[in-house]
Amino acid sequence: MSKADFAGRCLLFDTVCAVQYAVIGAGRRRAGFSITTEDAQLASIAICNSYALATRNIRDFRRIFGLVLLNPWDSQ
Repeated sequence: MSKADFAGRCLLFDTVCAVQYAVIGAGRRRAGFSITTEDAQLASIAICNSYALATRNIRDFRRIFGLVLLNPWDSQ
């Protein structure tokens, strides 16, 4: 695969996402929960683009305001 194969298929982590990232990180700390940098970036990109986040790791993303979670491995 080349770089061209991903053109238009990747979402950016831009300044709007960076602000959302800070909101997520601060909110998690205030609530006594941790979050990795990568998870907070993924969550902020999903929120800023109005997408659900598909992950098997639902637990680490719970209680993030505005984030819609989808577990594609869940049978329900």
